[in-house]
Amino acid sequence: MYQKMTCTSCYKPMLPKILKESSGGIFTNRSIQHYCSICGKEQAPIGGGMRPWIKNLLITVSLFILVAGFLYLI
Repeated sequence: MYQKMTCTSCYKPMLPKILKESSGGIFTNRSIQHYCSICGKEQAPIGGGMRPWIKNLLITVSLFILVAGFLYLI
């Protein structure tokens, strides 16, 4: 089910255990937090962040506002 990972603390190959998992929403991706099954240290979260279409939409809207504001001033 899981793939082996290398722990960032003890540097040994291990099977990660899920510490917490947050389901993604409309605007965010799903993220999973693991911990090492050998030493118990938390690993870096996998996933999360904004969805790509939200980033593109924000860039498009901000450029539109910038250009419209510039044209209004002329």
